[in-house]
Amino acid sequence: MPTHPIDGKAAPSLLYGVVLAARDDRGLAQFIRKLRGDDLPKPFVRFIGKRSMLEHTIARAEKLIAPERLFVSVGREQMKRPEVRRQIARRPRGTVVVQPEDKGSLPEVLLPLLHIYHRDPLATVVLLPSDHFVSEENRFVSYLYLASRTLERSPASLLLLGIKPEAAEADYGYIVPGGAPDKLRGFGVERVASFVENPSKAALSELLERGALWNTMAIVFKAFTVFDLIARLMPSLHATFESLGRALGGKRERQAVADAYKAIESYDFSADLLEQLPGKRPDSLLTLPVEGVLWSDWRSPQTLVSALTRSGYLARVNDIPERELFALWASRESSRKRTARTKNAPTLRLG
Repeated sequence: MPTHPIDGKAAPSLLYGVVLAARDDRGLAQFIRKLRGDDLPKPFVRFIGKRSMLEHTIARAEKLIAPERLFVSVGREQMKRPEVRRQIARRPRGTVVVQPEDKGSLPEVLLPLLHIYHRDPLATVVLLPSDHFVSEENRFVSYLYLASRTLERSPASLLLLGIKPEAAEADYGYIVPGGAPDKLRGFGVERVASFVENPSKAALSELLERGALWNTMAIVFKAFTVFDLIARLMPSLHATFESLGRALGGKRERQAVADAYKAIESYDFSADLLEQLPGKRPDSLLTLPVEGVLWSDWRSPQTLVSALTRSGYLARVNDIPERELFALWASRESSRKRTARTKNAPTLRLG
């Protein structure tokens, strides 16, 4: 059984995890192509050391969660790549959940969560993106543990980790805190008042003054809580996954999942669920501010280089000298600026 990273006590026996790797943020696609010479999705790329971002995330999660209770979500198209298959080949049986097609981030969460729910409806679940950079990993994991224990006082809530900003980053998503709920005063958590994605410079200044946090999308919740919220907010989607639940473990499971995905619309975990909660169910979404952890989601070459410079890992990126790495970044930035100038150029009309 995994132990608590600080005090050595046994972690809760009902703690499960989901690592999301089925969808690829294309913000680094051109950078990766120049770095590796191919189009391997970001979660499976080895930027530092001998492990990919996915492998780093799994190792981080297993500081707290037993491997047989840690599920990894991947896409069917990704499974055609030998490198992807290699990275998940040793996962415990039944813990790799294949998304038959991309129907958005909410179904990507719900399918592995359905497997967990059928094992244990009362399970506490840690949800982690697979493509984020985290330094001071033990401290980050300790915050996840704290979040899981806090949920015992508020099992109907989702608890989202937020990083106290180290810089005014306009490329990030922000959580606007809305004060501590009465029953959790003293736990360090606050309600989520709203989300702001990629704020303007003027809005960013105001956000920082209000104590806004970087959105890590690392979330802890009870399995039954998410399905209850889906039933209330998106009943047709809930009905689809409720039906799928009856097929789990049977001979028709794979076909049932494929048929269900063909029928459903695309849903976004943030826009269609999280962003609806502050207005409709104010106490159901909370945030825990995280301090002393270097975190970045590497949405662009600029954020990648910035994070690695602060961490001191810049010289270790895929064994590429810093001068060449900056050249890759600079070529991307100059290309982006040329594209912007072209789009803004006046159009010559004839006739």
